[in-house]
Amino acid sequence: MHPRRRPDRIAGPAPNAQRRRLLAASAAGLALGLLPGCSSSTPLRMAYEPWAGYQFLVLAERDGLIPSGTLEWVDLSVDARIHSAANEELDLVQVTLDELMAMRAHGADMQGVLVFNTSAGGDAVLARPERASLDALAGARIGVETSTIGTLMLDAVLREAGLTREQVEIVYMGNDHPAAWQAGGMDAIIAYQPSVYQLEQLGLVRLFDSCRVPGLIIDLLAAGPRARAHRSALKALIDGHFDELQRWKTNPIDSAHRLGGLMQIPAREVRTVLAGLNLPDRDFNRHLLDGPAGTLAEAVERINPVLLAAGQIERPVSVDGLFSAEFL
Repeated sequence: MHPRRRPDRIAGPAPNAQRRRLLAASAAGLALGLLPGCSSSTPLRMAYEPWAGYQFLVLAERDGLIPSGTLEWVDLSVDARIHSAANEELDLVQVTLDELMAMRAHGADMQGVLVFNTSAGGDAVLARPERASLDALAGARIGVETSTIGTLMLDAVLREAGLTREQVEIVYMGNDHPAAWQAGGMDAIIAYQPSVYQLEQLGLVRLFDSCRVPGLIIDLLAAGPRARAHRSALKALIDGHFDELQRWKTNPIDSAHRLGGLMQIPAREVRTVLAGLNLPDRDFNRHLLDGPAGTLAEAVERINPVLLAAGQIERPVSVDGLFSAEFL
């Protein structure tokens, strides 16, 4: 991630270590339209998460595909997001499945209503060239965010390497991965796009990525009770995402230039960054969310023991009511 100034129109506490805060400048000046069904005094509140897979939604607003008005974006730490969701102070959250599960475990009535993407290489473990093998991770100092996604990737790479947490030294860091790496003191680091691309430009070697754990890291739009009650608003938001996703597929050169501006990377690298993401269309979203399909149910089963072992939830999270396809 590039060091970035704080967006002008994001309210809330200063950023904390959490996933998907990669592109903090991408929402500078962002004003989403007030969605139908919301009065001017009660905009839908969405936790600020400008990860690469979410940028089609930002483009939809800029292209006028989402009705005009204001959606209030708030920038919160992981703990504050969970607390705010549980207290119904957030209406919408762009979130990974593991964080959605943590929210539900803490009493938040949030439901996954859109799958933005599944990670297929977008999350990775990178290391110095002299530690360019999983065997060389023994005794390594590994940079990890203090978040559920950091826990998942650390667990996955240690399993693959046949190591335990006691056999490595964990260095907890913030969300600016390149800056954390350049501060020194790490042998390896867990990162995600576009930070992975930026770290590879610094000479780091990719040792492990989310291709090795398919279907585990999933990004969703989660909706609380008030957002679900405003059906037309929620459907307009989702429609805008799919419209921009289709534009990316049919006119990738134009979309790459606009996405590159949002992500602050060269337009020619947008395809490289997004290559690590599977971006399901509306039909595949229905397949995933309705039921839900085995992909999501299996992911919940795989994530539960990891979060339990890390003390991030106290009991397994049920798949019942966790997802809904009714707003697609």
